[in-house]
Amino acid sequence: MCSRTLESLRKQTLQYASRAKSRGEADPVVPKSVGVGGNPLMERLLDKLRPRLETLIGRRLYPTYAYFRVYNHGASLARHTDRPACEISLSLCIGYEGNENWPLYVEGPQGVFAARLEPGDGLLYRGIDCPHWRECLTGQWASQVFLHYVDRDGPHKALRFDKRSRVLRWLVGLRAWRPWQL
Repeated sequence: MCSRTLESLRKQTLQYASRAKSRGEADPVVPKSVGVGGNPLMERLLDKLRPRLETLIGRRLYPTYAYFRVYNHGASLARHTDRPACEISLSLCIGYEGNENWPLYVEGPQGVFAARLEPGDGLLYRGIDCPHWRECLTGQWASQVFLHYVDRDGPHKALRFDKRSRVLRWLVGLRAWRPWQL
C-alpha cells in the first residue's frame, strides 16, 4: 500500500473516531473503540485489493464489506470466529500510537500465531474458520481496516457485497473525489 493511501486512511479513521467520541458513540461489539462500515474509501480499497488477493490465494473472490475500527487504550477483542460473509478476511494495520504494535492472535491448523502488524501490513486469514482475538491495548490507540470476501465458487457466494446490490455504491457519480492512489 502506498504511503499516500496509508496516510489518507489513517487521517480518515482518526477524524471519524474523534467525531464519534465527541458524540458519545461507541462500537457495538468492542467497548473502548469506534468503528464504521460502508465508508467509501474503505470500500474502494476492498475492491482495489481483490485482484491481488485472488492471485495470492488462487481463488476468485467476491467482496462483501469493509469495516474500520479505532481501538482506544484498554480495548480488547474477545476470541471469536466471523460470520459467513467474512470467509476470507484481510486485517490491515493503519497505524497506532504506543510503545509497541498490538498483536492480532489467530489460531489456525498450526497453532496460535501472534501477528504484529506495522502500518501498511496486512494479515490474510479465514475469518470463519480461524478463531482470532486481541488482548488489552496498552498503547493510546490502534486503527485497523477489515476487508472481507467470499469465494466466488464457494458455499457463501450468495453473500457477495454483503447482500447489497454492489460495493462502492456511494462512489457512483463522484468522479472528482479521488483522495487515494493505489
